[in-house]
Amino acid sequence: MRNRPIILGAAAMLVAAAAFGTEPTRWLNVHVNAVEDQTEVELHLPFALVATALESVHGHGLEGGKVSLGNHHVDVDWPAILAEVRRSPDGLAVKVRETDGAVVVTKQGGMILVTADEVDGEKAHVEVRVPELLLDAIVVDDDNRLDLKALVGALERFGTGELVRVTAPDANVRIWVE
Repeated sequence: MRNRPIILGAAAMLVAAAAFGTEPTRWLNVHVNAVEDQTEVELHLPFALVATALESVHGHGLEGGKVSLGNHHVDVDWPAILAEVRRSPDGLAVKVRETDGAVVVTKQGGMILVTADEVDGEKAHVEVRVPELLLDAIVVDDDNRLDLKALVGALERFGTGELVRVTAPDANVRIWVE
């Protein structure tokens, strides 16, 4: 029985190594199914690759992981607005109904929920779920560029779940994190 402490110690070290080991790889998933031309696209990318790709693309308003918002003539205090959104209570924020569709924005349980429904035409239905924690990662610099790399980093720290779902007669899109 002299080996028992050694076996228990080794088992404890294995459990500790598993518990404190490297973080599991987080994945950004995109699935697009274009009905008309029967095209299906599936992306399953580790977040590190997404961040590197964003930083590596240069052109069409995307430079070093930052995308130009294009409205250089408007001065917006984004941190103040986003901080107030974080402090605001859960509930309905925006509802727009027109003859050809509707958009509803609510805040609920740590999520900003956006739904858009098209009444005419394609009758598309869009659902976007933005974790409230991502609001802290929204950084717009003095040149009016949104830091997508910072958003991807925050999204990687977010739990698992669906972020975007688009359902339309011509295509279906789903974006989720695992």
